Amino acid sequence: MATARDHDFEREFLKLVARKAPDLLDQEVDLSYFPAAVRKRLKLGKRHYGDDAFLSKDNLSEALEETADTVAYAVLELQRLGPERPEGVTGDLLQASILAALADFSLRSARRRLRDEKRDEK
Repeated sequence: MATARDHDFEREFLKLVARKAPDLLDQEVDLSYFPAAVRKRLKLGKRHYGDDAFLSKDNLSEALEETADTVAYAVLELQRLGPERPEGVTGDLLQASILAALADFSLRSARRRLRDEKRDEK
C-alpha cells in the first residue's frame, strides 16, 4: 500500500478518465473542467485532513456513500421541479443516476476483489 500521494499518477489517471468517459455516452461530452474539479477536491482534503490522510482509510466505503447521494439528489430535484421541468432535465438526471448506480456496482466490485485478495493471502 502507498504511504504518500503520487501526484503524477493522479494527473495521468484524471486524463484517462476525461478521455475514456465520453465513450460511455452516445453524445458529445466536454469533460475539460473535470480534472481541475477533482484536483480542487483533493486540495480541499489535503487542507482539512493532511496530504496523505486518505491513504490510510477505506476510500471505497466513502465513495459508496456518494453514489447513493447522487441518485437521492437527482430524484429530489426532479420532485422539486415538478412536471413542468425544462426539457431534457429528466433525461440528464436519469443518466446521472444510472451512471451513479454503475459507479456503485464498480466500487463494490473493486472492494470485493480487494477482500478476496486479502483472504487469499491468509
